[in-house]
Amino acid sequence: MSVGTAADATYLAQVRGDKLRLLYRQSWHGVFGSLVAAALWVALMWQQAPRSALIGWMAAMAFVTLVRTIVFFTYNRQQPADDAVLNWELPYTISLLASASMWGVGTVIVMPADSLLHQTITYLFLIGLAGAALAAYGVFVGLTIGVMCAVSLPIIAYFLYRGELVTVLLGISGVWFLLTNLRALSVHNNAIEQSFQLGHQLRESGKIAEWHARTDTLTGLNNRRAFASAIDALLRIATRDNTNASMMLIDIDDFKRINDDHGHAAGDAALHHLATLITGHLRQSDVCGRLGGDEFAVLLPGTDAPAAREVAEKLRARVAESALPLSAGYINLSLSGGVADS
Repeated sequence: MSVGTAADATYLAQVRGDKLRLLYRQSWHGVFGSLVAAALWVALMWQQAPRSALIGWMAAMAFVTLVRTIVFFTYNRQQPADDAVLNWELPYTISLLASASMWGVGTVIVMPADSLLHQTITYLFLIGLAGAALAAYGVFVGLTIGVMCAVSLPIIAYFLYRGELVTVLLGISGVWFLLTNLRALSVHNNAIEQSFQLGHQLRESGKIAEWHARTDTLTGLNNRRAFASAIDALLRIATRDNTNASMMLIDIDDFKRINDDHGHAAGDAALHHLATLITGHLRQSDVCGRLGGDEFAVLLPGTDAPAAREVAEKLRARVAESALPLSAGYINLSLSGGVADS
């Protein structure tokens, strides 16, 4: 996988995670809204439809609502971070589509077969729920299409199958409703995806810009500005805790000669080589920076001058033992420097 493809895949995963978080945040009310709508529909059908069927359908809706409530409750309790949120897409999808199918198929089975009025009422309920799905779940195109079709297609197919003028017109209007809303859904989703992706790209660009503002790009160490900030912070801590802090100043002997004799690429390699040796020699709490040219500085918290000189001597010996490999051979480096304590 190329770098560009990997970055695109990362952005897509991040955007999908953002959309899923938004889905959980904005659609929880739909769980209970669906149950309330179910109770109202049952009340409207109570005098015409078989009551045992209505009670059974309402019980099934209550069970699905309970499952969806558990999914939302568990998700909100765990608050999954980063890519872990993607594991919650499947439970959400299954429970939602189960509820949508209960509406779409169940109401067509239960509604009165001999009352066009009650069938039309049912049709309006289902079309309304399909429209609500566009607003509640529109950040996920596939899921929204699935919900809208599961809710509305059974009754649309039923009306078209009946073949009467009124039912055919209602069926055609339902098909037109789906087509127009699916077009709006596509535009809406593209805008949301672009917004989320742009947000991630801006944050990533900000991190890169901040890294460049604080890092010496050749060696990967702190630059002068970042090192000065670290000195201020660590010296304040040392003063507060009444502890020692020392600083080593280091440069490469005859660095100009390396550039003159072997080229600037060799000089850059020498700087990178020294930075690697320094960071490998220091503690995690120590702070190293490149001040400019071949000048390096190391801040050693909790270290007095004699201990700092011992660290400097060990570093000097290590650099002397670690020749710099070049295409034309090896260069032995040596260091000069000094130590000061606070």
